[in-house]
Amino acid sequence: MRVFSIFPAMDVLGWLVVLLGSSTLAAGLSSVVRIGSHCEKACNPRMGNIAIGRSLRTQTTCGYNNTELFCTYSEKPDQTCNEPKCDKCNTALPRLSHPPSAMADSTFKLPRTWWQSTRDTPQEVIQLDLEAKFYFTHLIMVFKSPRPAAMILERSRDFGLTWRPYKFFATNCPATFQLADDVVEKGSLCTSRYSQAFPCSGGEASIIKEFNNAWNVYKVILKNKDGKISLRFQYGQISWSARLLSA
Repeated sequence: MRVFSIFPAMDVLGWLVVLLGSSTLAAGLSSVVRIGSHCEKACNPRMGNIAIGRSLRTQTTCGYNNTELFCTYSEKPDQTCNEPKCDKCNTALPRLSHPPSAMADSTFKLPRTWWQSTRDTPQEVIQLDLEAKFYFTHLIMVFKSPRPAAMILERSRDFGLTWRPYKFFATNCPATFQLADDVVEKGSLCTSRYSQAFPCSGGEASIIKEFNNAWNVYKVILKNKDGKISLRFQYGQISWSARLLSA
């Protein structure tokens, strides 16, 4: 893992992971394609946030062994960040606890909950185990403080034994990952769209699949019936907090 030069403490407000269908849906679509039917249900399968109720794992949690400090940021009118505001975390005290499970609670009922990593951890990983077959359509992370200068989204199809990069995020793609920036070269695996420090709070990083028509969605689903999948984000030299946004 490359070591990135970014802010000493970073927070994430949340994720939205939207996936379309499952192994059952794929089988249903297969039969639809064979008979040539264009039924409304098959053409418009339901979407939802599949992170809800699933396993979320991280390398660290703020206050796991004892009370720690973490810091967040707010914005100035001139579009710069204020000095960090720090608070305490402790997993043994509910009011000071920010566990990984807080990433998948209701954004509307519990808008002030999030996961918080320890400060100054050299590398952090957020891992989501899907435990079934799904078709990926959207992933959105909303950050509570400045976004990281670099991060990687990876995918595993063998229960986490091996991982393959799915998307790279960096302020400078060629310098950080030796990849072209998709802002310049459409279709590149790396993007600089979501790696700027500003806004100090509420900035997003997202992946949204685009299709020419509904039948393209069917074709991709039928080609990707490939077992249980896991997703994970890797970050270097940062402190993170995150939550998963309800669909």
